[in-house]
Amino acid sequence: MDTNKQITVTSPQLPDLDEFQALLKEIWESKWITNNGQFHKLLEEELCKYLKVPYISLFTNGTLPLLTALQALRITGEVITTPYSFVATTHSLWWNGIKPVFVDIEESTCGMDPNRIEAAITPRTTAIMPVHCYGKPCNTKHIQEIANKYGFRDLQGMSDFAKENYPNDVKVKLFPGETKISDAVVNDFVESY
Repeated sequence: MDTNKQITVTSPQLPDLDEFQALLKEIWESKWITNNGQFHKLLEEELCKYLKVPYISLFTNGTLPLLTALQALRITGEVITTPYSFVATTHSLWWNGIKPVFVDIEESTCGMDPNRIEAAITPRTTAIMPVHCYGKPCNTKHIQEIANKYGFRDLQGMSDFAKENYPNDVKVKLFPGETKISDAVVNDFVESY
């Protein structure tokens, strides 16, 4: 047994270096390396097609969309979430003056255990923020049922999420008149796409 071999929890999916350098050369020649450049727009268009959604907004990391979603939805008070997540989940709550209330995870999904949510609800609870982990969705339907029952917002952190692992009967759409599973879906596409 090789005891010097590194064991990683996740590894980045890297493109072919020659292909990447050719694209980098295009970016370099355009002299447009920040917001809304041609590759930024192209990625948004391709992700919309892939995910079958009308609109996507890219952010530079997973923290900023969490902060933005919390502010856009005017979330206050307490939010039920999981401690088993990257620190940005908790930080985005603290930075918005929101108290995180932690609920333990299910062993089978490593996601928030919906059977523990109702015990964590207080009069100050305004939202539930589950986080999908290692490409496995947590029990989204049960969590949304609880959110609906109490009139809470549901914000899903999905940076480790893989589209093909999402249940077929669940729709993620955020536009009036359409079926929705949550109030905001945050995905930074780090691993899965």
